[in-house]
Amino acid sequence: MKNSNPPGFAALASVIVISAMLLTATLTLGLDAFNARFNAADAENQAVSEALAKSCAHRALLDLALERTETGAVTVDASATPPTVCLIRDAAENSTGVYIVHTTGEWPDRGARRAATELEVTARASDLAILSWRELPGCPARAPPGSCSQ
Repeated sequence: MKNSNPPGFAALASVIVISAMLLTATLTLGLDAFNARFNAADAENQAVSEALAKSCAHRALLDLALERTETGAVTVDASATPPTVCLIRDAAENSTGVYIVHTTGEWPDRGARRAATELEVTARASDLAILSWRELPGCPARAPPGSCSQ
């Protein structure tokens, strides 16, 4: 019986298979490193958005102490370009004498990798002592005030 494969065919096929495996491994490791950079950037954006939401909550409590109940955008850093802004979504006293404040921080203010944090702060109306402080998980950045409460 005659061998139908030319000489060196097995070696050539082995080289092609091994090269494909090495190329796949190299691309996988390269993409992992590439994605790790974006994961780090996402974590930093989330930390900044959380800090913005916290600063807005503190500002809302200060406004309540000064008997102001204004809501809306609050400029945190006017020297930045564009200015850093967070949002006091609502600050209202309920029937039990407790203020419920909703704030949102977004960073950066535009772009595909934007992170948003919404906080709900509950404070006693008589002395503004904080009763609870929680992040509302999975809340869209532009949802109506209080719609993410659980």
